[in-house]
Amino acid sequence: SGEKDSEIDRNCQSESVTSRLGNANSRVLAAALALGPPVILAYSFPDIFLVALEEAGLLGGVSLYGIIPALSIMFIRRSIALGDT
Repeated sequence: SGEKDSEIDRNCQSESVTSRLGNANSRVLAAALALGPPVILAYSFPDIFLVALEEAGLLGGVSLYGIIPALSIMFIRRSIALGDT
């Protein structure tokens, strides 16, 4: 009985080490897949990220200062008209 318990413990320990290594390999693969293409693009076309940041900033500015305030006013007026306040 004691030998069986120690054998089971050794099997569980080896399985946990194997599963940990599998998780580490999958994490490295996921990191490489997530970071690889942007790094390749950055080295191939150094100016493309500045253009992309500029475009993203324009979209964010328009939505933050143009669309969201207008929608807020519409919702406030609608709630006042319905008597929700």
